[in-house]
Amino acid sequence: MSKDLFNYYLWAMLVPISILVWFFEHQTGSLPVTSLLVYCLIYRPILDSYRLIQKGVIQKKDIWKMFVVFGHIKWFKELYLDE
Repeated sequence: MSKDLFNYYLWAMLVPISILVWFFEHQTGSLPVTSLLVYCLIYRPILDSYRLIQKGVIQKKDIWKMFVVFGHIKWFKELYLDE
């Protein structure tokens, strides 16, 4: 696994999901659910978009496609499997 792919996994999944788990275990009210929605609907599409732009898979003008219902599934291989 390349360093770039490891960093992507770290910042896309490991760190945010650890924080979300902590929120759900230690916080009450709407903070855990709000955090989960921000992660799923804003953070991940932006992070995935910039990874795909960096790899030359999409152009900057196509970032909006990541916000359309599960747009990242179309590029699953490029995001998670290709280095």
